[in-house]
Amino acid sequence: AGLSKISYIKVDAANEDILISGPASDAVYGFELQDLAVVSALTNSQTQPMGCSIEPNDTGIRAAQSLVQAKGAAARLARNPRMFVEQMQDRIGPHRVHVFGMPANVGTAVALIDADEHMKKVGFGTVATPTRINSYFDYLDRQAKVSSQSLIRGWFSYSDDPFRVAASGDVFQLPEQCVAVLSEQQWVTQQGRAPTGGNDAAADAFAEGMTSHLTELRDSHASYARLCAVFELGLALQLAVETTGQPSLQAWL
Repeated sequence: AGLSKISYIKVDAANEDILISGPASDAVYGFELQDLAVVSALTNSQTQPMGCSIEPNDTGIRAAQSLVQAKGAAARLARNPRMFVEQMQDRIGPHRVHVFGMPANVGTAVALIDADEHMKKVGFGTVATPTRINSYFDYLDRQAKVSSQSLIRGWFSYSDDPFRVAASGDVFQLPEQCVAVLSEQQWVTQQGRAPTGGNDAAADAFAEGMTSHLTELRDSHASYARLCAVFELGLALQLAVETTGQPSLQAWL
């Protein structure tokens, strides 16, 4: 019916129904029956995390880091960022795509991968967006010394904005934006990658900038629209399961 985002959810236990409402538009905003089918089939009282990751291999990461640490790298980055990024990409090489919590051969998984890949390209500054979003390199202090073992990871997650619940306990209002981009710093060693527990200021700034532009990207980019819709559907269906106390949506409906 032209739903552009989910703002309200009402769990109608008596009639075994879940009502969702929000603003409507003539434009296509990413809600797909296939995604509803996939997520509802996987939603239960102990739903496992669903998503994807695009992971470079450790050998490629170390090769790219040797480029970054080479003498004069900061000057070359400042002089021609795009060429420097292309050289880094050549050294990193192919990535491995990992899908978890859902079948890897469904359209929902492919849509999440597409949005994740595009977000990482924005971070590298290799794609243009309707409203300019600063890349990681725009925030990076090019004079700073970065450890040769440092690696940045970014991903989509639920935002920590609260949602509201009616006194009856069966009506919910979602936050204006359910999705956020998060980042972390990792170390790369001969044994592989692991989080440092620390942060990278440039990566945090990029993640914050991406998050602040997600509403605009949702309006202009089909993959972000579908990603946000999947997040909202997942939250709506999980709230329905927990409200009714049923083991799963399939058991209830």
